[in-house]
Amino acid sequence: MLYDKITSKVGNTPLIKWNDIYLKMEMYNPSGSIKDRSAYNILINLFNDNIIKEGDTIICPTSGNMGISLAYFSKYFSIKVIIVLPDNSSKERISILESYNVEIIYSKGIEGMKGSMKLAKDIAKKNNYYYFDQFSLEHNYTAYYYLAEEIIKQIPDVDTIICGIGTGGTYIGLCKYIKENKLNIKVIGYEPSNVALISNKLFNLDLKIDNGKIGIPGTGSTEISNIVLNNLQFVDTIRVVNPVKVREFWSELVNNNLHIGISGAASIYLALQEEGLNRKIVSIIPDGLNRYSSDIND
Repeated sequence: MLYDKITSKVGNTPLIKWNDIYLKMEMYNPSGSIKDRSAYNILINLFNDNIIKEGDTIICPTSGNMGISLAYFSKYFSIKVIIVLPDNSSKERISILESYNVEIIYSKGIEGMKGSMKLAKDIAKKNNYYYFDQFSLEHNYTAYYYLAEEIIKQIPDVDTIICGIGTGGTYIGLCKYIKENKLNIKVIGYEPSNVALISNKLFNLDLKIDNGKIGIPGTGSTEISNIVLNNLQFVDTIRVVNPVKVREFWSELVNNNLHIGISGAASIYLALQEEGLNRKIVSIIPDGLNRYSSDIND
């Protein structure tokens, strides 16, 4: 099939040194984000397991990047993709999705991903579409075993990896790989303080939850994913970051010509706090500035 020809294009992204921190530049995946890894891995396995086939329609709730990845791969897998997107998503991500000519259905932004998920499930049930549940599918996080392998090959003595937690796919995949291979590498995941559901649940924090204003796109959620809940034994370290401070820091990075997305800035923000501990740190940079440039002065 045609999609076999793109296997080598997913992953193998560059890792660059910025000051004393290493940045894993995931915007060099085919559609421009880290979600290409999980989208491709999930689709391959759905086809191999005869769960979906060419000509089928899938519907996916997403804050943007997974939708863009699915839209990109849809032509290779010959499937129709419908995206359910919060109406407060960035203009740039909406524009990219529109360029792929996929159908977009908007949910209420104030309801967060929980609202998108409910709407997508209702539409899938009514029309017999396949509900693409990136918050539960095992092949979401298994995709990031390969990300862990890549990083270790690029920097064999890495001792800390930092990433955001949204669906939990990247974080749980990294943690599971590290723990199953008994490696002495710390994996730090973060969530925004205004939607720190995991931290509230696991560490008995009492942080106020503001579902309508998730300040770091692609991270945090209005509901803890099954990927996280079903793999709590692999959880390493979770930190909470202030989205306002992260956005201020992100603006500084962009003004100094580091053109990355907001969630990548949060990974660097945390890395700088770890830097004095003489660690060799890799920050995961999920995507680039091109998906958020209208937000830079917000």
